[in-house]
Amino acid sequence: SPSLALFSRMATNASEALAERQATQKAMHPLLKVWYTKSQNPTLPALREKLGTFPSFWQELDAWAEGEGWRAVYKAYLTATEKPSDGKPPEAGSGQKRDAPGAAAASAADAPVPKKKKSRWGAKATPAAADPNSAGATTPGVNASAAPTRGRSRWGDKAVPSAPAGQTVALPGGGTLTLTPAQSEAYVKLQMSLRDIQTKITNIAIDVKRVESLPKGHPDRSPSPPPVYDVYGRKTNNRESRWKERYNDEKQDVMESIFDVDRRLLPGNFSKRKKKGKVFIPVKEHPTYNFIGLIIGPRGKTQKELEAKTGCKVAIRGKGSVKEGARGRRDGKPMEGEDEELHCLLIGDTTAQVNAAMKLVQDLIVVIDDEKNEHKQKQLRELALLNGTLKDDEFCTLCGQKGHRSFACPTRFASYKPGEAAVKCGVCGGPHATRDCP
Repeated sequence: SPSLALFSRMATNASEALAERQATQKAMHPLLKVWYTKSQNPTLPALREKLGTFPSFWQELDAWAEGEGWRAVYKAYLTATEKPSDGKPPEAGSGQKRDAPGAAAASAADAPVPKKKKSRWGAKATPAAADPNSAGATTPGVNASAAPTRGRSRWGDKAVPSAPAGQTVALPGGGTLTLTPAQSEAYVKLQMSLRDIQTKITNIAIDVKRVESLPKGHPDRSPSPPPVYDVYGRKTNNRESRWKERYNDEKQDVMESIFDVDRRLLPGNFSKRKKKGKVFIPVKEHPTYNFIGLIIGPRGKTQKELEAKTGCKVAIRGKGSVKEGARGRRDGKPMEGEDEELHCLLIGDTTAQVNAAMKLVQDLIVVIDDEKNEHKQKQLRELALLNGTLKDDEFCTLCGQKGHRSFACPTRFASYKPGEAAVKCGVCGGPHATRDCP
């Protein structure tokens, strides 16, 4: 919608203006510090008394005197170092006589009009008057499109720089690489995003301090989640750590996108992150149901089948995933997600693999009666086979057939004769013990 496009354009302009301001602060900080501290400019004593000591780091300029310090000192510095257009100070009392208004107007028309000084902050200056016969001159009644185009403002709207066709970039390991036009455009946009994220990471302490100073309930101050502490009693999910984790994730996403453009644009040791997915197990609703057994299977057989089928690593994490008294990790560090509810953690190379594994796990943990659960019956049969207690391979002692026990033999009554011992060889079916079979 138009409003959404306008909002997006405003957000982009604000981000670009912030990046430009921070770049200027970083470049001008050493020079302004020396000038503010040691210069004899007559405007500085009042500024020193009002603003105090100049910040030691450029990241503190925005917060200095609630933002007024940077603007006031920078404006005073530009005013003090600005020179007239002819490079000479104006001469006072030169003794020139004032001309009459008509003569002044005639002399002004005959004399060449000086070129207007280009402003650092405004638009690109153009001569106040030009030759009417020139191609760039504009006169009343002539289409304004013939006039020279307005130069791009330093602080105004800045279009995304379009990379030229066949742009050549330097590789991290040495050498160069020529990109296609589509690759060049994508690479330039990703580099701009990476620069913005890196600026946020650099200024994260200042931003957190500014947000923490806001009163609770302020729209710019998001509510904090319940605190989480490590084994040493330190809070691990404060605002700075949460923001840093989020910015690092965004930075990793951008670098992976650059990797997709061409893997040679990043160092050789760069690798994509593994994709993760979680399927929470409803142990609170069904506390007596053996969900972990359905996922792991007899001696881990079901877990291994899931990993082989989907290509994902399958693990149980969360509260209750480690038996009481177990040590967990060998290095003693807390396991990932141990403070969360019981869940199945799936780690794969692609999102498609993780989604497929999540679908299979969700189908396994459906609550069904054991008699009707075919997956559970299959697991019990495999467990009996592994333990050597499976009875399907026994021979019947009455008929000698394979596949059933003597109490379930269909001929158990027909073959019985009173006074005759019900002994039959399991090899040949004769009326003798199996061990005596010739």
